[in-house]
Amino acid sequence: MNESIVREIDKASSPWGVKVMRYEIKGIMPSGRVIETMEKQMEAERGKRASITMSGGQKEAKINISEGERIEAINLSEGEKTKRINEANGRAAEIRLMAEASAKGIALVAEAIRAPGGEQAVKMQLAEQYINELGRILQSSNVSVMPTQVAQIAAMWQGISTAGDALEGVKKQQGG
Repeated sequence: MNESIVREIDKASSPWGVKVMRYEIKGIMPSGRVIETMEKQMEAERGKRASITMSGGQKEAKINISEGERIEAINLSEGEKTKRINEANGRAAEIRLMAEASAKGIALVAEAIRAPGGEQAVKMQLAEQYINELGRILQSSNVSVMPTQVAQIAAMWQGISTAGDALEGVKKQQGG
């Protein structure tokens, strides 16, 4: 307000050669109503600033909370992902080990079959498994199971007998 008054007085006094540098108002006595209005205005301004400060704080708090929740969700997701990868790697290693063990076992069986008397031993083993399974089926079923051709039974016993003889021969050769 002081600058505006100085500027206007300076314009008016310039044609007379007077330069106004400063203007000062002293002893202003506003009315009680003006003072009350000014105090209300100042109080409203303080309330406004307090509300702005409070809302800014609430905004920051909500931002911080949501940022924390976002980071937590990311961390949980990454942890779950790592867990699944580790479990999958473990299952893959287990499958690989089982496959290697099976392959070694099959290779050993194949090598044993190629050895002298190996084929006869396999035939003997298959006949023994057949008899055991047939016996198990007969014990647990309510139906009578009979081979359709009795001649097949005779052939089977003949094969078992031949395999048994061959196995005995192998044992004797090996010093058993």
